[in-house]
Amino acid sequence: MQGIFQKENTDKALKYGIYRHLPTYEKIIRNLVS
Repeated sequence: MQGIFQKENTDKALKYGIYRHLPTYEKIIRNLVS
């Protein structure tokens, strides 16, 4: 239960992070992909 709740919060944080810091997030994704 705690793990699922933790994951949901993490997903929310990531989604908000995408909208707020799109350029930075894009850099991170490109670094992970490449």
